[in-house]
Amino acid sequence: MKNHIKNSTLDIIGKNLNSPMEAALEVSNTIKTINTASDIMSNSIAALSSVENLIGPLNQIYKTDNFVKITQIPSLYIPRINHLAEAFVGFQDNVNRMFNTMDEICSILAEYNYLLPLTLTFNIYSDLLEFLNKTKNYDNREKEIDKLLLKLFSHNKWEMASDITARLRENNKINPKRIVILEDCIKVLKHNSRKTAANTILPVLIAQIEGIWVDILGVKDKNKLKNTVYDMKNDKYVNPAREILADILFQHTKTELPIKSDFCRNKILHGEEVEYGSINNVIRAFLIIEFLDFIKADDEIKGNDTL
Repeated sequence: MKNHIKNSTLDIIGKNLNSPMEAALEVSNTIKTINTASDIMSNSIAALSSVENLIGPLNQIYKTDNFVKITQIPSLYIPRINHLAEAFVGFQDNVNRMFNTMDEICSILAEYNYLLPLTLTFNIYSDLLEFLNKTKNYDNREKEIDKLLLKLFSHNKWEMASDITARLRENNKINPKRIVILEDCIKVLKHNSRKTAANTILPVLIAQIEGIWVDILGVKDKNKLKNTVYDMKNDKYVNPAREILADILFQHTKTELPIKSDFCRNKILHGEEVEYGSINNVIRAFLIIEFLDFIKADDEIKGNDTL
């Protein structure tokens, strides 16, 4: 592919979208082993806990009349305190850069009815954004993005779809029987042609999306969904997610009116659209399921502890 990204994780993906991406996922798997998103969060939490353990006693000292004044700190300790402050400033800067990168990716993917895949390791997002920006002036940008998402999702026997499904087990609001059905869908993906798999499982995935929606919020109500999403923090992710779910997949349809997308529940389930079997619509369905897994019901929302 022209103007591919050099010396980056996605370089291998962007070089030849018609070839397997063993090398790319070899890099990805190495990254997962060394530095998964979970590891980053664990390390961050550990670091913050350490600081909290340090700051806690200092706060108690500060509340008394005999708190330690800056001028009373021995000069020998000052370099260590400065080093700690610099480390936290660097950590905050890195987090802010990552958030901005992910927000930009969300905005670009939303133009093509995709959500940000949350299963990627943090290391890959900057390369993904670079790839998306490289395709900005391509005449067939939509096709290139379709191919890239397909490569990412289908690699290693649909590992990303399996990861999304596996995490649902931790959500006690979701009927566990749905997870069994989703696992069966992945088996079909692994052992059939993409078109056959898509035609077979996409209606099943849509039915499970409806069910998960009800499991989480108690009712499949667009207004309730929109109000719940309104309380979530990251507009760049959740607003496109709400639109794709409520206004595209579950859009109201009339025979005389054009639909916004072939990714339409009514057209697919009622046999009005026979060309729905797009493998990329399967990917969109899994990304919606991932989004639903992050929704908090009213009784779970506590202050700002939402997405």
